[in-house]
This record gives sequence, structure tokens and C-alpha cells, in this order.
Amino acid sequence: MDKRTANIVWVQLKERKLRSSLTVLGIVIGITALVALIILSNGLKAGVTQQLDVFGADEILIGPKASSGQQGPQGYGFMTTDDIETIKSIPQILSVDAILQSTFEVQYGRERKRLSISGVGADRGSDRTAEDYFKMDLLEGRYMENNDRRVANIGYKVAYDTFDKDVFAGTTIKINGDKYTVVGIFEEQGTQSQDNIIYVPINDLRDSIGDSKAVTAAVAKVSPGADIDLIVEKVQQKLKRARGRDDMGVITPKQLKERIGSLLGVIDLVVLSIAFISLFVGALGIMNSLYTSVLQRTREIGIMKAVGAKNSQILSLFILESAFLGFFGGVIGVIVGTAMAFGFITLINTFGFIKILLIPDYALFAGAVIFSTLLGIASGLLPAINASKLKVVDALRYE
Repeated sequence: MDKRTANIVWVQLKERKLRSSLTVLGIVIGITALVALIILSNGLKAGVTQQLDVFGADEILIGPKASSGQQGPQGYGFMTTDDIETIKSIPQILSVDAILQSTFEVQYGRERKRLSISGVGADRGSDRTAEDYFKMDLLEGRYMENNDRRVANIGYKVAYDTFDKDVFAGTTIKINGDKYTVVGIFEEQGTQSQDNIIYVPINDLRDSIGDSKAVTAAVAKVSPGADIDLIVEKVQQKLKRARGRDDMGVITPKQLKERIGSLLGVIDLVVLSIAFISLFVGALGIMNSLYTSVLQRTREIGIMKAVGAKNSQILSLFILESAFLGFFGGVIGVIVGTAMAFGFITLINTFGFIKILLIPDYALFAGAVIFSTLLGIASGLLPAINASKLKVVDALRYE
């Protein structure tokens, strides 16, 4: 395939701009879908992994089983402080942090909003600080401590987006009519669940709820080197005996990642299937376009053969044309797919509940262009072979 052949192909494509554009469109749609969906999928996996990494490898999550169908009053769960003591009694458990969640009216100035409130426990262990527990950096102020009462750490959006006036460290808000001093504001995390949270001491939230033993869930820290799977079994067995029923679930961050990974794997399979269907349609478009081109240029092919063109040169002419179509479709698809993925990620991160990371994947970009080029070549192979086998006499007599 010399430079002259490439020039002929380029001229032919420019002369048939509309058909070339429509032919490339199928490949563009397929590659766009492929690139955008893979970027979104990889970003979602990275975002979920980042969120789950706030839990250490030596921690386990304990809470009511979703299948139990039981609900506590006012939106909180049906664990109690007795369950926390049961978990603490296991020798390999270093500390247990109780969590209580509810929704209350929050007042700042004259404005009132209904927001999610999380009460956190006071059992952090001798080497466990408030910073270790929250795992979020502060924009201003300090973390609330174990002996604090009527104080709050608030998320970025609560401070700067929820009320007309910004909330600063040291100001006072009212939760369910009770005054709380905002002692610290977290840096923006990029997720609705974290940026819209208000943390208060768990005993203060229990007072608001009217239940001194209320607990929604718990995070337990396991001794270094302990068999975490064995600890999970022990916790389940002890809670089952203490409660008289098997309605508590225990899971490790690793198990949670595996479950979410399996779900995302199914989603990947579905979206990739859709993308490959689009690419198959695009490949058929290239094949159809080249068959039409062969018919329209039959006499031209006869003239080229009559002046000395070889079958291999005719073959390379049409293969190069299909390769160009596949290549340009791939390049445009990568650009459009990346732009779409960026737009969706920005939109989801602004309004969604999970942060999706934008991770440029240059191997994906190169692979998509190479794949679309090879797909174009494969699609144009049969029309190219037919063109190269045309007999000079028959081609010249074709009208």
C-alpha cells in the first residue's frame, strides 16, 4: 500500500462525503458506547472502592439483616446497646463504634431543613482517635471528642449549600429544637451521603429519639493478626444466642467489595453487549458501503486493470478504504465517548449518591481505535476480494 494508493482512497472518500459519513456513523456510535460505558464502569468501580476503603481491613460491619422485614421506630434500626456489649465481650474485638441514624428538622437562623443525622458512639479504643473514626479531613474547626455534648461535625454541603447563609465552625444550629454547636466542617468528599451528613454524639441523638439504648449499626475493630472470617462467625453466633433469633448480619469490607464487584461485572456484561451490537451494525454498514462502491466503480476498476493495475493493488485499494473508515470512526468515537463519559460523571457527582472517578485509560483509547480499524478491514475484506477478481472485459462492459 503505497502513498499513491492512499491518495486515491482519500480522494474517493472526500468525493463521497455523505456516504462516508453515514458509513462511519455506525462505527462511531459503537465505539462511543464502548468507550463511554467502560470509562463509567471503571470510574464507578474506583469510586465504590474508594468509599469502601474508609473501612480498614481489620474492621467488620454489623447491622440488622435487610431480609428481616423489621423496622424500628422513627427510622432507626433495632439493635440496642446490649448488642454492643455482646460484641465487646468477644476477646478478639478491640473496640466497637455504635452508629445511630435518624432524620430530624435542622434549623439555622430562620431556615428549617429536614436532614439526616448520625449519632456516633464513644468506644474508640486506646489507639483510635476521632480522625481515625471519621476518616475525613476537616476544612475548619475540630473533630468532636468522646466527652463532648451538644456539638456537631457537619458535611461540606450542609455548611455551604443547604442554607441561604453559610454555616461556620463555632456557630449554633438546632436539631429537633435542641441547640448544637458546630465544632468542625468536613472537606468536600464528592458524595451526597457524606457531604450532607451531620454527626452528633450518639447519646444526644438518643435523647432526641427518646430511646437510651437505640443503635442502628456498629463497626467493630478486630485484633491484628486475628482470623477475621472466624471473628465474623463468632459475632453472628453470640448475637444469635443473646437475641434468641438470627436477624443480625455481619460483613467485612472485602466481602462487600466482592458483592459490589459481582454486580458491576453483570452491568459490564450488559453494557458491553449493547456496544458490540452497535459495532456489528457499523461493520455491516462498511461492508454494504464498499459493495455499493465496487458496483459503482466497476468500470473504473476495469480501466485500472487495463492499464496494468494488479489484483493485489485493487485489493489493497478497497482494504485501505475500509481501514480508513474504521480508523476515523474509532478516533471520533473515542473523542465523543470520552466527552460523554466526562459529562455523565460530572452530572452524577453533582447530584448522585456515589462518587465516580474520571480515570483516563490510554490503553482503552488506543485499543478502541485499533479495534475499529481492524473491524473496518474485516468488514471490507469480502468486497475488496470481489473487486480484485473482476475480469477486465466484464468490468469495461459494465454500465
